[in-house]
Amino acid sequence: MNAFHYFIQYFYVIICSIGLIILVQFNRGVGSARIRNAMIWNAIFTMVLSIVDYLERFSVDQVHLIPLRTAMSILGYILRVMPLYSLIMVMRRRHGKHELYLALPLMIDVVICATTPITGWVFRYDEVGLFIRGPLGFLPHAVGVFYLGLFLYYTMELFYNRYIKEAIIMLFISSVAIFALILETANDAYGLITAAYAAGNLMYYMFIHTQIASHDALTTLLTRASFYEDCKRYKDDIAGFISIDMNELKWINDTLGHGAGDKALATVSDCIKDSMGSQFPAYRLGGDEFCAIIWKKYVDKADAAAELFCIKLGQTEYSCAVGVAYNTRDEKNPRTPHDLLREADRLMYENKEQMKEKARAEGKALHPRQD
Repeated sequence: MNAFHYFIQYFYVIICSIGLIILVQFNRGVGSARIRNAMIWNAIFTMVLSIVDYLERFSVDQVHLIPLRTAMSILGYILRVMPLYSLIMVMRRRHGKHELYLALPLMIDVVICATTPITGWVFRYDEVGLFIRGPLGFLPHAVGVFYLGLFLYYTMELFYNRYIKEAIIMLFISSVAIFALILETANDAYGLITAAYAAGNLMYYMFIHTQIASHDALTTLLTRASFYEDCKRYKDDIAGFISIDMNELKWINDTLGHGAGDKALATVSDCIKDSMGSQFPAYRLGGDEFCAIIWKKYVDKADAAAELFCIKLGQTEYSCAVGVAYNTRDEKNPRTPHDLLREADRLMYENKEQMKEKARAEGKALHPRQD
């Protein structure tokens, strides 16, 4: 056993994994703490898996090292699933999902594999080192196929919900992992899957990092530049817009301070995200201006989303004017996205004037002023 030989053989895995850990530590603002920690653990799992692969291969055909080979085989069965599972969790958390029950197949795999030296359920080695598969010998493979299928399913879901860039990245990562698995199996090779994991981890982190430029730092909504890019790229799929303008942000900033203004914007943005979800991508166009795109396939849900936003916003101390404009599914002469955006803005300003007139009639302000 030679540490230098291991370093040479798994150089790519080691460099990518350590590099990922360094990047995460240097960029603490990229993603939530849970996502950053998951990426670090992913890198650690991948490096440990490379060590396990090397030691398992080293102990082959050495009878006196059967205990070491057994331990490495168990760890290999478990760790081959961990980076894939962790990457799924990062993907889901980025979109506000926290499905802890997805860990159940992994937990079952860990328990059964860890106890196999006693039970022999998964495998055992006889006295001359011959591998003997147990009654549950294909369980780790089944768990791996389950998570790979889940990974592909969520990737297709990203395509469906218009997260095209992320979906392409995830599809590439999964394709590389499948190709590496086929090559390893067909050629009795080692290290290809760990290399695929290391590359996938680093690639996905870099994607998350690049997304910072397309999201507003305060509200985490998409930016104005992203709005115009998406309108141009997906113009044939756009059915309309939901235009939102916050009331009296200037008064809040001037009177209560910019900290209070930032809090107001963050609160309004949270209401937008909670009500629009992934079906209606939302953008911050300016200081207090927001807009959401209505896709053709969700046009029937647009009014409900706008109404839900108003309900959620009504539970806060802030108010917004809202305008919704869209082409119906059976409209014979559909308006262009440009015309629809102008219409949504016009309806939003009409709503704002109505709110101002109502406030003046009642002797109130659009924002509950703390005089």
